[in-house]
Amino acid sequence: MGNEFEKLRDLEKIIILNDSSKYPAKINYKIGIRKKITCISMDKISFWEVLERRRSNRGGGAVTIERLSQLLHCSARVQSSNLAEDGSIKTKRPYAGAGGRHSIEILCLANNVIGLNPGIWHFNPFISELGQIEINNKFIEELNVEVKKLLNVEENPPLVLVYLSDVKKLTSRYQNGISLLFKDAGNLSATISLACEALGLNSCQLGLNSEFNFYQDIGVCKDRMWIVGAHSVFNNKK
Repeated sequence: MGNEFEKLRDLEKIIILNDSSKYPAKINYKIGIRKKITCISMDKISFWEVLERRRSNRGGGAVTIERLSQLLHCSARVQSSNLAEDGSIKTKRPYAGAGGRHSIEILCLANNVIGLNPGIWHFNPFISELGQIEINNKFIEELNVEVKKLLNVEENPPLVLVYLSDVKKLTSRYQNGISLLFKDAGNLSATISLACEALGLNSCQLGLNSEFNFYQDIGVCKDRMWIVGAHSVFNNKK
């Protein structure tokens, strides 16, 4: 990968960092603690066995940072990248993304992740790094209330992955870009679900969407970044 991606560690505004007027990022949240994640070796398991076994499950125990690292690495990391003719960044990742634009950013709500401070963390797929977003506790509480309502449970899940789509990354390239962002979300959700099954994690897709008003709290443009889904994740053993 080019040096431009190595600069991401020291920048307070997150991905995609492109000076082109096509779609400069409008994500203004600030990062405090940064944590590099690594992927330790994983047990080999048949893909067909994973497909056969996969079920949604809304309960379980605490997730470890090692399992979260494996999940993000095998599901959402940037494997390679290049610049498109219009100056935008195209990437190859484990899940399919329209035209290689991969519009979705992943935020991790860590309530009980062993080895990770509680809070909201942004996953940087270019350098496999988590950055804790500096945000007030009221937002975290409101997000947990919404998630528990969707799951119909009383306790906060240990981990929630929230999917934010940068709408303009698709609409600047495709006339039907809005429909494609939901396909991107479906591709990522399916990949996360299968990866959770392979890693011995329970998971459940959540219908979290842009009706949850988080924009002012977290510092993103509502016309630009949409919530297009989420995933609750648990260890399969309490």
